[in-house]
Amino acid sequence: MKKDRLLIGFLLIGIFLSFVLNIEFGAANVNYKDVLNVLYGKITGRDIVVEYGNLANIIWNLRVPRAIMAFVAGGGLAIAGVAMQSIVQNIMAEPYLFGVSSGATAAISVSYSFGQGIIMSQSKTSIVAFIGSVGAMVIVYYVGGGKGRNNTNKMILTGLSMSVLFSAVTQFFLIFNSSQSGIRSILSWTMGSMQAARWDNIIFPITGTLAGLIVFIFFARAFDGLSLGESTAISLGIDVIQIRKFIILAIAMVTASIVSLTGVIGFVGFIIPHIVRRIIGDGHRKLFPFSFLFGALFMLLVDLLAKTLLAPVELPIGIFTAVIGVPFFIYLIKKQGGR
Repeated sequence: MKKDRLLIGFLLIGIFLSFVLNIEFGAANVNYKDVLNVLYGKITGRDIVVEYGNLANIIWNLRVPRAIMAFVAGGGLAIAGVAMQSIVQNIMAEPYLFGVSSGATAAISVSYSFGQGIIMSQSKTSIVAFIGSVGAMVIVYYVGGGKGRNNTNKMILTGLSMSVLFSAVTQFFLIFNSSQSGIRSILSWTMGSMQAARWDNIIFPITGTLAGLIVFIFFARAFDGLSLGESTAISLGIDVIQIRKFIILAIAMVTASIVSLTGVIGFVGFIIPHIVRRIIGDGHRKLFPFSFLFGALFMLLVDLLAKTLLAPVELPIGIFTAVIGVPFFIYLIKKQGGR
């Protein structure tokens, strides 16, 4: 317990510092004292616009929602990865590989090609992406044999196949899209970013992620049983088919609500669960909240790096997660020795 409290303290301090730094650095750097004063002023209800002018608008309306979204996206993708790896009993599994992200991108590419008059706001873009994500996950579940047991390998193969298919759809509409702005928008979506985060559109991913976290923790015992194998889970009285169906929907809700705003961000749900398991073990009642905090810290740091490495040019977050994730993926494959 002492180790857990120390770890939580370390994570919370790291998250707070990363949060403040994320707000401080950007195209126009601001002093960390101004950041803290603006945050304190907003929390206490003081009129900070008179004192800080446009700086208050930059900090509060642009950078704070972005930092919150990075926190939520990292934590949400991490817990979705934990849930996915547990229910399919495969350490290589994560939502990115199950067509959720590619489904959203395909839906966006179709919309930008045929529905430029329909998509007029970020909120409508998010709705289209959410529909694409959930649709992809539902297809993977049912085509992969979601109604039966012992179908985890089939689900994995189906997910990979659907990812390839949706990526092909995206490439097709990139080639035949006549709008340069549409092409840029699709390409930007495929690389992932927190730039679109605003107070009016982060409520949906926050709600979806918190709801998913509550569901996952509630079913922690079922996750522990499923991790031991389906036969063991059934002997413990766990309704494997119904639990798996419900959890798949929860994973889709969490991932889709995040991807609908941030675009494609891969490997977070793959890397973080492995790191956390090495530190605290496999018990899901602790694994989910610790993974959420680790994922939030990871994404805040990655977003900070994306903004500052080649400032004032901002790099896509997907570049950094891929650079970290792919070597980690190869390492695990070699470690497993082909199993």
